[in-house]
Amino acid sequence: MILQAIEKYGAALCALDGAALADCFSSDGEWTEPVAPTVTGPEAVRGLFEGMAQGFASLTLTPTKIYATGPQDAAFTWVGQAVMKDGRTVN
Repeated sequence: MILQAIEKYGAALCALDGAALADCFSSDGEWTEPVAPTVTGPEAVRGLFEGMAQGFASLTLTPTKIYATGPQDAAFTWVGQAVMKDGRTVN
């Protein structure tokens, strides 16, 4: 179940789909990004991601390690690459 949730999360990010990403979060779910403030809840996640994604042409992510942090909780590390609309590549 955790692996399926991570796959759904990654697919939403790579599709640049804020609604699908928001669907991955419960009302008290937190999204922490190193380049933005932590937000709580689906609508806050969607708003933050859609704002960030405006500059992306594409995004790829590959999970590298999954950490089970509770019966229904997990964290994971990943490697990724974003291609920005101006052509720059960010790893």
